[in-house]
Amino acid sequence: MRSGLLPLKRRLFSLFWGAGLVSDAGTWLQLVTIGTLVAADTGKATKTALIAAATFAPQGIGSPFGGILADRYDRRHVLLRTLGLQTLVTLVLTILLASGERNANHLALVMLFQSAAGALGQPSFQAIIPDLVPQHEVQAAVSLGLTSWNTGRVIGPALAGLFLVVGLGPAWAVGANALTFAVLWVAVLFARRSFTPAAVPTDSVLGELRVGAQTLWKTPGCRMATFTYVFLHFTLIPFMGLIPKMALDVLGGTKRTVSVLTSAQGAAAIVAALAATSLLQRWSRSTLYVTFLGLSAGASVLYVTSTGLTQATIGIAALGASVSVIFAVVGGMLQRDAPATKRGRVLSLNSAVSGSTYGLGLLVLGWLVDQWSMPAVFVIGAGIQAAAAVAFRSSKTLRSVVDGPTAAPRGDAGKASEAPFEAFEASPPARLRLP
Repeated sequence: MRSGLLPLKRRLFSLFWGAGLVSDAGTWLQLVTIGTLVAADTGKATKTALIAAATFAPQGIGSPFGGILADRYDRRHVLLRTLGLQTLVTLVLTILLASGERNANHLALVMLFQSAAGALGQPSFQAIIPDLVPQHEVQAAVSLGLTSWNTGRVIGPALAGLFLVVGLGPAWAVGANALTFAVLWVAVLFARRSFTPAAVPTDSVLGELRVGAQTLWKTPGCRMATFTYVFLHFTLIPFMGLIPKMALDVLGGTKRTVSVLTSAQGAAAIVAALAATSLLQRWSRSTLYVTFLGLSAGASVLYVTSTGLTQATIGIAALGASVSVIFAVVGGMLQRDAPATKRGRVLSLNSAVSGSTYGLGLLVLGWLVDQWSMPAVFVIGAGIQAAAAVAFRSSKTLRSVVDGPTAAPRGDAGKASEAPFEAFEASPPARLRLP
């Protein structure tokens, strides 16, 4: 697991990662706080879902345009502007809550602008990561990114509960989230170097999106990674959004049961993401891919057929670990094969497809669960996953794509050069200074 922590020895990466962790925790703190507030005030699931949709929906629409910005301009400058905008919008939301605003539609509208700003900046953040570490540490950096998100998903709700216990209102929680955006803004400000792409595109917006989509499709590793996300979103990943239904309806538990299952899944995902880099030093990427795809199918059956909390906790922990390793494998593959000059657009389009299909998969599987049952739907999904694992294992072509190196489209480098990183490390600034 020690090899998975190597990127943290890089000053800039550790600065970005630490600030990103703080921001991730703030995102979940706000989501849980406002979601709980709206649920308590309205008693309607649709209004609660509206808050979650306002938080994540802009990813599918805004990310591709964020990718264009990431490939056209200095990615550091894009981040500074979008993070500044997120901070300001979050402060507006704080003021509204402090003034007594509780209308779910109004809150969701402000959150929509907040999330749209984040969607425009996220591709730049993702595209910068490979420039902060040597090529052989990119996989570890991707795994640490997953660790940050999962850790934030554990810390954020815990902070929301703490704010509630000490009697702090929702405005305080959202104000704390505004502070986390400011922390990340300062971290980016202290990165005294340019992250401008080597070749800046000059096409129209639609032309640049078309080139990005073509590159994603024509680069086998990127195409395989995106397909994996879509496949899992329609067979497995919605289990996270359906934890409350599993806990209350299938297990006959309480809100405490929901907390136990959520915490178990999150903790296992954190450990697995950190271990993924070490596992990749012992086994090939394709071996981990097929092994954990099969394990996720078995863990899914164990979880949804549970008759008690112990079995369910073991099952969901195994699910969280399996999914985390799969995402670490395909996330590393995506960063490895995305051409450096088109990285922003490729990553953003992947995020758009992934974000859209997650929401759609949740709706489809949720509807099927209402028609049949939780065990029936996810056991069928597990069967599809197991069949996919067998098919993948028998295909030499697919295994070679996952293991790489995968050739990028003609004229592009399949992986980023280490030269920018080496040049920066050779002469780092003597101290952190404001521009």
